[in-house]
Amino acid sequence: MKTFTRFILHTIFGWKTVGEFPKDLKKYVLIAAPHTHWVDFFLGLGVKYSKGLRVNYIGKASLFKPAARKCRSGPIHPSANPD
Repeated sequence: MKTFTRFILHTIFGWKTVGEFPKDLKKYVLIAAPHTHWVDFFLGLGVKYSKGLRVNYIGKASLFKPAARKCRSGPIHPSANPD
């Protein structure tokens, strides 16, 4: 999967990733915003796989399907918190 996504991102789309993610930290939060297009999510997944990163992400519960759970994702239910 790593080679395939690198081919798609780098060769077909002409994208490149600049810099590295912290290797000395066990956990950290990376915020990718603003999302300007529905394709942003899939590009983010492409970077995840091309870099070989173990990434979890969260999103609005109404956007999730069972297949999304295979990508290590989790839904947020806004009505679950009474505040």
